[in-house]
Amino acid sequence: PEEAGELRAVADIGSHWLDLVQFMTGERIVEIMADLHTFVPTRRHPVESVEAFTEAAQDAELIQETMSSDDAASIMMRLSNGASGLVAVSQVAAGRKNVVEVEIDGSESTLAWESQDPDRLWVGHRGRPNEILERDHALVDKSVAPLLGYPGGHIEGYGDTFRALFSQVYKDIASGRPADEPAYPTFADGHDVLLVTEAVSRSARDQRWVSVER
Repeated sequence: PEEAGELRAVADIGSHWLDLVQFMTGERIVEIMADLHTFVPTRRHPVESVEAFTEAAQDAELIQETMSSDDAASIMMRLSNGASGLVAVSQVAAGRKNVVEVEIDGSESTLAWESQDPDRLWVGHRGRPNEILERDHALVDKSVAPLLGYPGGHIEGYGDTFRALFSQVYKDIASGRPADEPAYPTFADGHDVLLVTEAVSRSARDQRWVSVER
């Protein structure tokens, strides 16, 4: 905590979801009610750092560390348009490696998307059958088309997001200035989600609703 701050799961993976839901809805998170959990209070890990996507040797020397930060969280939120939101963040869900799920419920329809099935958008309706909308170049908005790298039927996933992001970054570098509305997250976006996570920390500490201080 003295180096990385009070939050762990929320700061590490939850921050991405909080940023994503603001980007998808076009609305800001303005109020937070958070409950943080530390389900694994003591962690045993190797003395030396273990590289990502690798496992520690079975005979590696282990040290025991008391954990004070969150490994899971339940967060309620209010958005700038009056909508209510709810997110569960967990780094201790057995079998889950890296899954992001978002569902937006409207008065007439619902949209749901899951990162492990990225080419499909579930559309829920009232009074008629639900739909699965497949990614299709012919159906996307013209602002989105340049971000698609492959024709329909060829799944674009996590790794492709970096190609899409940096193609837009380099495009602005080549033009000599940022676009008026960049298609990539800026330092301002990073700072904004940091303010949201600070509200999460304050809410959990005080056990009450708090406003995001922008």
